[in-house]
Amino acid sequence: MKSTRVFLVFVTIFLGFLAQNLLAAAKCSDSNSPLAALIRSGTDAQSKTPLILIHGIQATTDSANVETDNNTWAEFVKLFNAKDSGLEGRYSLYLFQYCSNREPVSIIAEKLRDLIDQKIPGRQHVIVAHSMGG
Repeated sequence: MKSTRVFLVFVTIFLGFLAQNLLAAAKCSDSNSPLAALIRSGTDAQSKTPLILIHGIQATTDSANVETDNNTWAEFVKLFNAKDSGLEGRYSLYLFQYCSNREPVSIIAEKLRDLIDQKIPGRQHVIVAHSMGG
């Protein structure tokens, strides 16, 4: 009985991880996928400030991985994760991934607002944007 309960907890956590990190991706090659996604990289804690990275136009890949999303943020993420940077202890890393050719920028901006309200409600956050993402 105990092993069944442990298994069910593991499955629940794993499915939650999939929903948060894999299934939420904006896959621009699939017109039925979400227009945008706010994807957490690593762990988050209430004591940390969410740091949201926003890429430029046409930079979304079908990946839900901050480290591989068209390499836009690869160097920044490497610096962020460096043990001596001090960033990882203060910030939680997120990627706003969006399909730039599907809707006008105003609609994408509204989606960003909605995802922030949904995933990190009531928390101060920092946005670092590149190109059209700004």
